[in-house]
Amino acid sequence: MGFSPFFQQILSAFITVSLQIAFTRWVPDEAARTAQIASLGVFQACLILIMMPILGAQQGLQPIIGYNWGARNFMRVNQTLVLGLYVTAAL
Repeated sequence: MGFSPFFQQILSAFITVSLQIAFTRWVPDEAARTAQIASLGVFQACLILIMMPILGAQQGLQPIIGYNWGARNFMRVNQTLVLGLYVTAAL
Protein backbone atom coordinates (compact mmCIF):
# COMPACT_ATOMS: atom_id res chain seq x y z
CA MET A 1 0.00 0.00 0.00
CA GLY A 2 2.85 2.40 0.58
CA PHE A 3 5.44 3.85 2.84
CA SER A 4 3.06 6.06 4.79
CA PRO A 5 0.88 3.26 6.29
CA PHE A 6 4.02 1.25 6.99
CA PHE A 7 5.56 4.20 8.82
CA GLN A 8 2.34 4.72 10.83
CA GLN A 9 2.31 1.08 11.91
CA ILE A 10 5.97 1.17 12.91
CA LEU A 11 5.44 4.32 14.99
CA SER A 12 2.36 2.83 16.64
CA ALA A 13 4.30 -0.28 17.62
CA PHE A 14 7.18 1.88 18.87
CA ILE A 15 4.83 3.93 21.06
CA THR A 16 3.24 0.78 22.51
CA VAL A 17 6.61 -0.78 23.31
CA SER A 18 7.86 2.50 24.78
CA LEU A 19 4.84 2.77 27.08
CA GLN A 20 5.24 -0.81 28.25
CA ILE A 21 8.93 -0.25 28.99
CA ALA A 22 8.06 2.93 30.88
CA PHE A 23 5.47 1.07 32.95
CA THR A 24 7.94 -1.66 33.86
CA ARG A 25 10.70 0.80 34.69
CA TRP A 26 8.88 3.48 36.69
CA VAL A 27 6.09 1.57 38.44
CA PRO A 28 7.62 -0.34 41.35
CA ASP A 29 4.63 -2.55 42.19
CA GLU A 30 4.21 -5.52 39.85
CA ALA A 31 0.43 -5.69 40.33
CA ALA A 32 0.02 -2.01 39.44
CA ARG A 33 2.34 -2.46 36.47
CA THR A 34 0.26 -5.36 35.18
CA ALA A 35 -2.94 -3.35 35.62
CA GLN A 36 -1.49 -0.40 33.71
CA ILE A 37 -0.34 -2.56 30.81
CA ALA A 38 -3.76 -4.27 30.73
CA SER A 39 -5.52 -0.89 30.74
CA LEU A 40 -3.32 0.19 27.83
CA GLY A 41 -4.50 -2.87 25.88
CA VAL A 42 -8.15 -2.12 26.65
CA PHE A 43 -7.68 1.51 25.62
CA GLN A 44 -6.09 0.52 22.31
CA ALA A 45 -8.91 -1.95 21.59
CA CYS A 46 -11.52 0.75 22.24
CA LEU A 47 -9.59 3.18 20.06
CA ILE A 48 -9.62 0.68 17.20
CA LEU A 49 -13.40 0.27 17.54
CA ILE A 50 -13.80 4.03 17.32
CA MET A 51 -11.40 4.52 14.41
CA MET A 52 -12.59 1.71 12.11
CA PRO A 53 -15.89 3.37 11.04
CA ILE A 54 -14.06 6.64 10.42
CA LEU A 55 -11.43 4.92 8.27
CA GLY A 56 -14.17 3.02 6.42
CA ALA A 57 -15.99 6.26 5.62
CA GLN A 58 -12.77 7.81 4.35
CA GLN A 59 -11.96 4.83 2.15
CA GLY A 60 -15.52 4.81 0.81
CA LEU A 61 -15.38 8.50 -0.10
CA GLN A 62 -12.07 8.33 -1.96
CA PRO A 63 -13.36 6.63 -5.14
CA ILE A 64 -16.43 8.89 -5.25
CA ILE A 65 -14.26 11.98 -5.04
CA GLY A 66 -11.79 10.53 -7.54
CA TYR A 67 -14.43 9.70 -10.16
CA ASN A 68 -16.03 13.12 -9.87
CA TRP A 69 -12.66 14.87 -9.96
CA GLY A 70 -11.81 13.00 -13.16
CA ALA A 71 -15.17 13.97 -14.65
CA ARG A 72 -14.42 17.60 -13.67
CA ASN A 73 -17.58 17.69 -11.58
CA PHE A 74 -16.07 19.87 -8.87
CA MET A 75 -19.42 20.81 -7.34
CA ARG A 76 -20.06 17.17 -6.48
CA VAL A 77 -16.49 16.85 -5.15
CA ASN A 78 -17.18 19.72 -2.75
CA GLN A 79 -20.55 18.24 -1.74
CA THR A 80 -18.93 14.87 -1.08
CA LEU A 81 -16.15 16.44 0.97
CA VAL A 82 -18.64 18.34 3.12
CA LEU A 83 -20.79 15.23 3.58
CA GLY A 84 -17.70 13.21 4.47
CA LEU A 85 -16.66 15.77 7.06
CA TYR A 86 -20.12 15.68 8.64
CA VAL A 87 -20.22 11.88 8.69
CA THR A 88 -16.76 11.47 10.19
CA ALA A 89 -17.42 14.23 12.73
CA ALA A 90 -20.64 12.47 13.77
CA LEU A 91 -18.82 9.18 14.25
